[in-house]
Amino acid sequence: MFESASALKKWYGTQSKRILAGITQMLNDASQKGHDEIVRSALSDQQRKEEYIYAMITEQTIAGRFKVLVAQPDIATGWKTRKLLTFSFPSVAIAFKKIKSRIRRPRKYLGIVDISSIR
Repeated sequence: MFESASALKKWYGTQSKRILAGITQMLNDASQKGHDEIVRSALSDQQRKEEYIYAMITEQTIAGRFKVLVAQPDIATGWKTRKLLTFSFPSVAIAFKKIKSRIRRPRKYLGIVDISSIR
């Protein structure tokens, strides 16, 4: 769990950079093998979302983040709004994540089988 707002932003920023680097590498590899269109179409949604997250993190003001939200009409509004709120009010987001983790019943697995509901 995140201990501070800066830790949350740092973690999301690092993850976003890693994912974008991975997508870039996969696109380059696919291009060399002649499969760039297939890979590009498979990764396009994830790439747009990661670019959105990175843009949210790098913006320093709520107004700037709102401009990023409006500039991406092809991403679901609810998802974009959650990210806007997360990065604009990270302390509140951390509190909600902590509450959610306490309320949510942990799942139990045996291998890959979810055995939480077995009594």
